Amino acid sequence: MIDGLEEAFRDWGGVPQELLFDQMKAVITRDLRLQGGALVRNLEFLGFAHHWSFTPRACRPYRAQTKGKGRAARAPDTGSPRRRRTRQEVTN
Repeated sequence: MIDGLEEAFRDWGGVPQELLFDQMKAVITRDLRLQGGALVRNLEFLGFAHHWSFTPRACRPYRAQTKGKGRAARAPDTGSPRRRRTRQEVTN
């Protein structure tokens, strides 16, 4: 996942301020919110986010509307036709 994000940052020519993720173990290791706690973030991924200066955010589980398609980052149509197609599939 990290290699893919780095490639996307290069293709986009920058890094978004925030990135929204599903609650995958690579990003969130535990969710203690129901017990009055907070999300426990993966320390290695937090280091990656700090290095690239973005804030990782987690979707609420089972609530697809928290992803907000209208807010999805859209990269300019640069690169190979295959990359443009892949980006369009990911952002749409």
